[in-house]
Amino acid sequence: MLKQLALLVQNKIALAAIGTALVAGGGAATVAVVHNNNAASQSQAAHATATAANAGDHAHSIAVEGTLKAYDASGKTVTVQPKDGSAALTIAVNADTKVNGTHASSLADLTKAVGSNVQVQATKQSGGLLLAWKITVQGTPQSTPGSENGSGSQNAQAVHGTVVSVDVAGSSFVLKLDDGSTVTVTVNGSTTFDGRAHKLADLAKGMSAAVQGTKQSDGSIVASHVSAAGDSGHP
Repeated sequence: MLKQLALLVQNKIALAAIGTALVAGGGAATVAVVHNNNAASQSQAAHATATAANAGDHAHSIAVEGTLKAYDASGKTVTVQPKDGSAALTIAVNADTKVNGTHASSLADLTKAVGSNVQVQATKQSGGLLLAWKITVQGTPQSTPGSENGSGSQNAQAVHGTVVSVDVAGSSFVLKLDDGSTVTVTVNGSTTFDGRAHKLADLAKGMSAAVQGTKQSDGSIVASHVSAAGDSGHP
């Protein structure tokens, strides 16, 4: 009889221990579920915030359409002459600026795109500075219906004069023509050189130069070929 009572007590103790373990385990499982649910909610909230931020990144963008007048790689800017004839705009670019369109997929391609029609998507920064987040090269002005003077052949120019100044960063130089007037000449990746100059940096003030190129709406010339001689026209 005593053995049966002892066995019964042991069984009750064992059952109590199992019940405690089950309760403890259930509590742990409940805590784990709550923790996982909180983590999932935080992840979803973070994703929603990031999505909203991305959607608002370019909420205040403006679009500028016109002619690419210059690309300054060192100064990280482009100069665009708007189609409406308003003053040229200097727009900042950076490593995040996307470039696409006609023969263009990077900022470096803008050098040879000078003189082309472009559309710039930009956001206004502090101080009124514009920062481009996308630049689309759309082709040359001569191929666009309604451009000044019509076809490219009608805009062809051949001029001769003396170099007044050279702006390597701005991919241009100023030429004083034989009639005393001056003209800004822009070069790009398609411009060829001969004579005393094999590239823009070889030009120097006082050199004589003959330029063949395309006249732009602002009177400047995008050069297709530059032939440079020595000072005052001497080889």
